[in-house]
Amino acid sequence: MTNRELYGTGSRTDILHRNVSKFLARWFGPAHVDCPMCGRRCRDGVRTGANLALCGRCYADIPWIERPQCETCGRSAHCPDCRRGIPRRFVCNRAAVRYSPEMKRWLARYKFRGDERLAALFGWMLKIAFERHYAGLDVSAVAFVPVGAERLLERGFDQTERMAAWFARSAGLPLVSLLVRVRDVGKQSVRTRRERLAVVGGRFAARPDAVLEDRTTSKTRPAVLLVDDVYTTGSTLDECAAAIRARWAVDVYGLTWAR
Repeated sequence: MTNRELYGTGSRTDILHRNVSKFLARWFGPAHVDCPMCGRRCRDGVRTGANLALCGRCYADIPWIERPQCETCGRSAHCPDCRRGIPRRFVCNRAAVRYSPEMKRWLARYKFRGDERLAALFGWMLKIAFERHYAGLDVSAVAFVPVGAERLLERGFDQTERMAAWFARSAGLPLVSLLVRVRDVGKQSVRTRRERLAVVGGRFAARPDAVLEDRTTSKTRPAVLLVDDVYTTGSTLDECAAAIRARWAVDVYGLTWAR
């Protein structure tokens, strides 16, 4: 079969141009991106911003928390911690996903292996959780739980600040750095629940130079949305809420990526 029979009329240059254009459109066109989690090239994936798209299989792996069973921490099952009636300095927490084994792998890739582009993906997931669980909440600002100086030096970036920035930008909310970590207790991820609770206290304080403007339009107290990656025992969120409320007359709501 000749080129004319295969491709129709046109010169050899036209045929080459069409083939190159098809190749470039297929592999580099805006409709084709690689899934950041599995590497598959997906044409009609779920767009998450910053030219990222999850393939259908990876999107199906996300264990979204749609209906929290615990009104305090946002867990998808009944929570024995919150049932103990421990006083909290935050109003409540809501999370995007359950902290399943697959989500642990996602977070490890972002947080510990330094895949910084995933900040956009995590920020997009936070936005979904915000719209799902906090619809109607009049928010003055988005804050975040800061990492310690040692962790920042080790990783080269603050993973929570990055995802909070993507979320705040997409939600049209101001991001404000309200907190500073004044005591670093090392990696919490390697500790048991008992060990985590034993080292709480005195880790966070309000930044001396931080300014928080009341942007709310309602007559209720201003609300600050506090972002963190994972809610485990609630002690970190509680300490941060206490530090914020010691400086500003606001209500603090938690928004975490996983619970």
